Amino acid sequence: WQKCYLDWTKANFADEQRGFFPQPFNWQSVPRFNRAVWAANQKTSFAAAKRAFETQHVMIVQQVEDMIKEQLFVPGFYPWTGKRPLADYTFEATIARYQWANRQLAKYEKATKQPQESR
Repeated sequence: WQKCYLDWTKANFADEQRGFFPQPFNWQSVPRFNRAVWAANQKTSFAAAKRAFETQHVMIVQQVEDMIKEQLFVPGFYPWTGKRPLADYTFEATIARYQWANRQLAKYEKATKQPQESR
């Protein structure tokens, strides 16, 4: 999601009209997109995934810090964001995904937790 966001903003800031998701995906095919990303990254090591996450996160934070409020929060400030403000997309690519990942990690930890022995 972070990579989609960065590729999308970079292209559109350079006046290269581009949708948020790579073809053939769109907002209606988010579950299919998520499965494709999962499948494509099965051999990615945890260390490599963590490095990519951290690098892309820093790039998004830097991009946001360089903007004025209107660029982020005025709906339609950029024609390529439609009627939504850029901040909505930023949220979807960052906070919403981080919250989802934390829920998945909590489920995993709960499922793999060893029951403590009775004393």
